[in-house]
Amino acid sequence: MRDAETASGFPMIDTRNSQPQRLVSQDLSVMLLCLLVVIHGSAACGRCGDDRVPARVRKTVMIDGAKRSYDVWLPSNFDKQETYWLMIAGFGPVERYWALLEQAELRAILVKPKFQLQNVPRARMAFPSRGEGGAILKMIEHLRASHRVHSKVLLTGFSGGANFAHRFAFQHSEVVLACAPYAPGSWSTPDGRFLVYGIGEVRDARTFANGDPIPATQRAGRGHYLNDWAVKAGKQIAPPAAKKVPFLVMCGSQDTERLGNAKEFAQSLESAGFQVETAWPDTDHELTMDVQRRIVTFFKKVVEDVDHQ
Repeated sequence: MRDAETASGFPMIDTRNSQPQRLVSQDLSVMLLCLLVVIHGSAACGRCGDDRVPARVRKTVMIDGAKRSYDVWLPSNFDKQETYWLMIAGFGPVERYWALLEQAELRAILVKPKFQLQNVPRARMAFPSRGEGGAILKMIEHLRASHRVHSKVLLTGFSGGANFAHRFAFQHSEVVLACAPYAPGSWSTPDGRFLVYGIGEVRDARTFANGDPIPATQRAGRGHYLNDWAVKAGKQIAPPAAKKVPFLVMCGSQDTERLGNAKEFAQSLESAGFQVETAWPDTDHELTMDVQRRIVTFFKKVVEDVDHQ
């Protein structure tokens, strides 16, 4: 199993027993659009029918005295006088969201933050309170200085990016319109429980929730979660204001090490009064086009609900 952890979401709708249909013709059209996304600044936008390109821009901002970068993709028909949503996505082939946003006609600027992974504890990215939450807020502020954007963002992440996304949505709900975490290695439930992939709920770095010791074989490779400060950060209770954020919780039905925890997290959201949708696509630990389409569809519905209020 490929493990990206170790290699680098209105009304209640329960779709837990549904799976996104694989629409071949849509996949082909999206793939063709993706081929037009600028990689080195030399592609034309076929959807527009002219020479405009889907602008991908590398932006740099000073954070804590250091230069930090993030990538931005503007809509093909971008108008600097219009107001857009920010869709922030972490990990995986984020650039593919651009074509899906175009297809859905969701007026959004796509943002891929660059998490700081060098010379810091590996789990720092998983817990916004450990530094990266402030960095993302700075990146949002930096982008707002040059573009007209709404006050809240659409937030998603895959694997390590989902670790960050759901906790950021809890801790900074004032800036998050909706959150769609997909298959993280750990979850922090609203009531303050810490779930680790392949293990389940833990009491501390070496103990299951029931008090039994975690075998060394299960702790192996999970040291970035199974340490004292990570467990403490992971067991933080979500503030009441977080219930305003609707969630789409997803995990591949074949991603056996993460599926149970994802379902438990979704249930914890529902029990706490959150608005939550779920989907368990027929895939392993992989960010497929179907998964990305499902996330964009969810965001599109949330935005439409806001527009109709």
